[in-house]
Amino acid sequence: MRRDNLSDMVWNILQDMYAEADPPMDFKVECAADRLHGEWYARHVLSEERQQAIIKKHVGRKRLNRLDQSALGMAMLNWSPKYGE
Repeated sequence: MRRDNLSDMVWNILQDMYAEADPPMDFKVECAADRLHGEWYARHVLSEERQQAIIKKHVGRKRLNRLDQSALGMAMLNWSPKYGE
């Protein structure tokens, strides 16, 4: 997968996750405003099941090579909301 396509996928996944998180947040707006400092992600909660469903929706039937899978996994570890009920 081309880097720009993978980057777009990651941004879209995170936007959807934070839109559904408690409390919700517009991820792209907050990033653009450079307001994400410290452990900001821990203030937003979304269940593991819902996060997995969002990832699956965006990845769909795309075939990701190992490097892309690793990059997607690292992005989710570093940027996704905290797991919650």
